Amino acid sequence: MTKCTHKILFTCFSLLVFIACSKDSGDSCVAPKIEENIVGTWLVTSDQDDESYEVTFNEDGSLNDPEELFGDSWAIDSDGQLAASYSGGTIYYPVVSNNCNEIKLKFDFIETIHISLKRK
Repeated sequence: MTKCTHKILFTCFSLLVFIACSKDSGDSCVAPKIEENIVGTWLVTSDQDDESYEVTFNEDGSLNDPEELFGDSWAIDSDGQLAASYSGGTIYYPVVSNNCNEIKLKFDFIETIHISLKRK
């Protein structure tokens, strides 16, 4: 093979290695368990409302929830559901997905309401 062919092959191989390695350095994130991931401030939306609300889930189970969307306190129960405690009882929100910057819940009442929490 000629020197020109070697240079072309070397260049192609180098580009291939560079492209393959650059895909590995992405911003992939593995979410921690829901009880750890939910701690923090989130923007909450649902498929039933065009508004978004800010809620902070504190590590001690308390909430900063001006709209009282999730009651007075929170916990994750043994089934992995968000248990929101109100003065009149507890409402359970099954966790649909738990990603680093987005948690999806649902609430089954008369119809299913899908709730999205996006990390602020």
